Amino acid sequence: MSDEQFEVHDARDIIARPHRRAEIVYGIASFAFAIFLLSQIGNELVWKAGTPFTKQPGFWPVIAISGMVIFGAFEIVSTIRRNRRLEGEPIAGELLRWLKAVEYLIWFMAYVIAVPQAGYLPATIVFAAALAWRAGYRNAKGVLAAVGVGILTVVIFKSILQVKIPGGAVYELLPRGIRGFMIQYF
Repeated sequence: MSDEQFEVHDARDIIARPHRRAEIVYGIASFAFAIFLLSQIGNELVWKAGTPFTKQPGFWPVIAISGMVIFGAFEIVSTIRRNRRLEGEPIAGELLRWLKAVEYLIWFMAYVIAVPQAGYLPATIVFAAALAWRAGYRNAKGVLAAVGVGILTVVIFKSILQVKIPGGAVYELLPRGIRGFMIQYF
């Protein structure tokens, strides 16, 4: 059953959801991270002399990290047992699908780099249109809707919420009165 065909009607459907082979990679990575955090407890947490263990500042982080390690180990064991019975797509194929999400990280980083150069409004308009196109909206209606949402986002963040986002270097090329308005509101 593919993910597109899977419908959730109650909790049993979630439990019965087919598992994937590559979940072992995620389980191992999160378990390794939990082990790393556990190894850093002595260096990172402060233990106060004469204070009961349950009142120590590091008590709850120790509980949380210990839980991550214990439940991570259980997850790895159960995933290995489940994967022995699975057939289908190899792990590498699924991991490649996971890596496709990195594309959107790259889009975001390009946007973050573009905003100080082009300005918040122009960068948002360009990236909203480009991402709409990338997502498959090939008609003017879809791209213009994305541009409208981008403009609305800029107006809400800069004008209404007054979020301090630096003006773009391109704003320096504008006439003085317009430059101040664009920096302040867009």
